[in-house]
Amino acid sequence: MAGGRINRIKTSELKSRILNLAQTSVYQVKVQPPIDVISYLNQGDRTFNYFASGQTVEIMCEKTSLPGINYFTHDVNNDFPGMSEKMAYRKDFDNTIDFEFMVEKNYDVVEMFDGWVDFIAGQGTAQDPYIKNLAVAYRMRFPEQYKSDVHITKFEKSNIREPLSRELEYTFVSAFPLSISPVEINYNPSQILKYRVSMSYTRYVKKRIFS
Repeated sequence: MAGGRINRIKTSELKSRILNLAQTSVYQVKVQPPIDVISYLNQGDRTFNYFASGQTVEIMCEKTSLPGINYFTHDVNNDFPGMSEKMAYRKDFDNTIDFEFMVEKNYDVVEMFDGWVDFIAGQGTAQDPYIKNLAVAYRMRFPEQYKSDVHITKFEKSNIREPLSRELEYTFVSAFPLSISPVEINYNPSQILKYRVSMSYTRYVKKRIFS
């Protein structure tokens, strides 16, 4: 039996199809803590003001990822003779998302996420002598106090030939810092200090924007 016929594509049409590719380096993140955390970060010895420095922290995000997805399935055997099929019964999210930030000389990204984590644990300021007590105990905050939506917008450089710009906006619902990776420092030739945060979230919502 003959196969399907090969499509004939003109060179001009081929260029319009394969030379207009999305780029990995054009994106923006919005990682705004909830208002209780913002207030906490601007108290005592922390003095981190999200509304003054938060955008700088977000611009310093060097690497993150768009979310993956899969399904929980169960096997169905012999509905048809000799066949085994999979049936999806629940949508599953990754539940965590990783961010890698470049650290600027004010250490704002460190102050922001370390403070967010301390707030979750009900910890006071670094100058509080109670924290240095070996018998210190933590009283965790309520989730609604430390969870906040996080956003990643994937867009492309403007093109005057395109009548509309297309963006993908991902909203990660009820996110909070789950873990912070150790930051290595050494006497080797200097490199940019990196700060890696893994955030937990409940689910994500994708919206396509035309502007």
